[in-house]
Amino acid sequence: MKLILRSVPPLEKAIITCMSSRGFRIGALPSLSLWGNKFKAQSKQMDIGGEIPQEAIQAIKEAGLNAHKPFSDWTDNALRCRVDNQMEKLFNGNQIRAQYSSHDFRHYYAVAEYKKNKDIYRVSKLLFHSSIAITERYLKGLGVVEI
Repeated sequence: MKLILRSVPPLEKAIITCMSSRGFRIGALPSLSLWGNKFKAQSKQMDIGGEIPQEAIQAIKEAGLNAHKPFSDWTDNALRCRVDNQMEKLFNGNQIRAQYSSHDFRHYYAVAEYKKNKDIYRVSKLLFHSSIAITERYLKGLGVVEI
């Protein structure tokens, strides 16, 4: 993750940092609203909110994005393409061993949060999943838990 964040342009770094440090879906980013360390957004037609890590706020600032609505000028598809293009460049340049998708950064967050204390209920709430069963399938699919 450190290599990726050091290797991508500031906008892509802000996108990836938001996803990997808070678990956002890329579809939530265009609606993301910030004030201080709090956020609101829409994800899968659901209102979500909570705290956003300082590292995400810093990456947004370093990218010169609007401090309150950082990704409002882009569609989720445009953001996805930007990240996917950077991952392709890093992969083709042999800087990373796999060509990650934008959703892989949400996976990174889910795994990191689960490993902290193995609390699947907490992870479910952090990912804004509608049920614990979804989180169980999600983590099982990532090879993190056995069900």
